[in-house]
Amino acid sequence: VYNECIYFIKKFAPESLLGFYFKHKQYQKACTLAVESKSTAHIEALTKACVQHKMEDFLVDFFKLELSKNGENKEVILELMSHAIQVVSEIKCYSLAYHLQMLNSRGTLAAVLALRTFKECDTKEDAEFWLQNTMEQILNVSGKEQHESFGSLGIECGDLGIANLLEMRSIVGLQIDVIKFAEKQGTDFKSWDVVGSNDMIAFHRRRCAELLLLRDGNLAFRLIQEFRLQAPEVYIDAIRLFCKNKKQIGSLIPLVKDLKGTLGDLEWDHVIGSAFFMLLNECNDRSRAKQMMKLLVSDHSKILAQIALGKLEKAFELAKSCADDVDVELIMR
Repeated sequence: VYNECIYFIKKFAPESLLGFYFKHKQYQKACTLAVESKSTAHIEALTKACVQHKMEDFLVDFFKLELSKNGENKEVILELMSHAIQVVSEIKCYSLAYHLQMLNSRGTLAAVLALRTFKECDTKEDAEFWLQNTMEQILNVSGKEQHESFGSLGIECGDLGIANLLEMRSIVGLQIDVIKFAEKQGTDFKSWDVVGSNDMIAFHRRRCAELLLLRDGNLAFRLIQEFRLQAPEVYIDAIRLFCKNKKQIGSLIPLVKDLKGTLGDLEWDHVIGSAFFMLLNECNDRSRAKQMMKLLVSDHSKILAQIALGKLEKAFELAKSCADDVDVELIMR
């Protein structure tokens, strides 16, 4: 009966033969049919069927076997496999696309596919595995090619927010370290994903920098520099987050002191002034507010802090010693 079915399908509905083979678990015959037809339409149908029936490994093994034959059809096989990679990429089966690509060549495209696979991971273990794979593929590429834009290589990466392999190397290295930190904190790695160009990823980057700043300053600075975040605003929000935890607020002043020199005087006073008023008004912590005031640089900022503390005489004396008529007038009001 089976052979009769094959005969009638071939004669009256040949386009249904591949589906028939899959239905009856004749995967080898289905793959052979698609390759021998040399049809991209058949390859597309085959690839989607393999994904649907969870036969991705079989598809990879089949192409691997065909390529090992080194026959006259090798170039055709490579073209068909390239189309299969395109198909699975379009349906976001990036791990399958990666394994197929690895049968042909390592390097740039393999690195991009590995990074895309990371973006689809559901577990921290898988995420770490694919980040390491990405880095390995990047390191396989020559220095010259690492500088070439993905656009010039015909690779679309706009949604990843990465222009070339050199930039990818820096961001992937940063992402690896960020996930290690997240693991120590026992938090969900998904909220520490900093690869991409959408608003959610932008939020993740800012939030990660804020959470890291007073715990791992070097890593926070790398985030700020890599993604050109507004450092003063990150500092202010990081201090605000830190202050919300009463158990850790005791170590705030020493940690903030360690940040000295990372900003210009004007930006530094903006951050310290915000922290001062936060401690004074939101936390009702007058003692630490006074300690924070000592970190201010400009006399004008110190005068404003003294006024807020009700120390009008000290504020007036400081303003007079600076010959600052504007501050003197402010105090007199």
